[in-house]
Amino acid sequence: MSKKRDTKNAPLRGLVGALYPTPTQQKELTKVFGCARFVFNQYISYRQWEFEHGYTGDKKTPYSEVRSLITVNNKKTQYPWLGEVSSIVLQNAVQQADDAYRNMVARRSEKKKASMPRRKKNGTQSFRITGTRAIKIRFVDEKRHRGHVYIPKIGWIKFHCGLTFDPGTVSSYTVKQHRDGSFAISFTLPQEEKFHDSDVADVGGFDVGLATLVAGSDSNGNRWVIDPPKFYRKSQRKIARRLREVSRKKKGSSNRKKAVRKLAKQHRKVKNQRTNYLHQTSTMMASKNHAVAMETLNVAGMARNRKLAKSIYDASWSTLKRFVEYKCVQRGGVFVQVDQFVPSSQR
Repeated sequence: MSKKRDTKNAPLRGLVGALYPTPTQQKELTKVFGCARFVFNQYISYRQWEFEHGYTGDKKTPYSEVRSLITVNNKKTQYPWLGEVSSIVLQNAVQQADDAYRNMVARRSEKKKASMPRRKKNGTQSFRITGTRAIKIRFVDEKRHRGHVYIPKIGWIKFHCGLTFDPGTVSSYTVKQHRDGSFAISFTLPQEEKFHDSDVADVGGFDVGLATLVAGSDSNGNRWVIDPPKFYRKSQRKIARRLREVSRKKKGSSNRKKAVRKLAKQHRKVKNQRTNYLHQTSTMMASKNHAVAMETLNVAGMARNRKLAKSIYDASWSTLKRFVEYKCVQRGGVFVQVDQFVPSSQR
């Protein structure tokens, strides 16, 4: 019997696994992706129309009313095919659109640049399932971490992840389809508390760059030098070959679609390699220091240099900083951002 979910105040983490739907289930998932994308875009279009016509404050339509207008009324009138998918998917899609719109408004209120949320198009598709009754997960092989997840109105689908967990602790899960056609599922689980060892340094200061991804030192006198992996640079020849294969195929043909999927698969491999490396590096930085200081860089401004733009984006400094920040907080440490104009490299 699954445990009662009590994850309201607990810190959360994500666990990603591979999803293996049958051909029939793939068609049903494609339908769900399309409905979630359609509802998301409908909500953004509605809020954009209100925003352009000055509907703010009391004039703005309440969220609950807009959600009912899009999800409930549309199924009964214009778009009855929305009723073929779970209402939980449609409600979560509207909620995600509302969150994106609120973030845009909040950034503009702080005098920061923020554009209207982008409408979802072809690319990586996703939808989210929440709710205690809707989440049904069972493991059939706990040793190999294989199990089944129940998608409302579709059925049980096989999945495989990196570890076995208690299904009762899952607060939500997200199903994705990448551009290369593969499917993935991400579970939201409560974060396990992690504490520092007794021999870690009090403070560690790190400087990021291109010649060395991370260079720094800590209060114990240790020095850190981590070379950049340059995964994209190493895969450029393979990516160029895939691009040539796409350009040689006739537009709209099945062979071109296959070539596009191979290209997307190569790009996703590079992304996964980079993400895995940054996770390993950030875990080491956060676990070896009680407090971590990193400089704040204007990555967009630095990337205007065409000679260095590719290397800058390949290094992913912003992603590394984001990983280190949340891992420091999880371990009860402190993360400090140093102003970009402080001469940290000289010191």
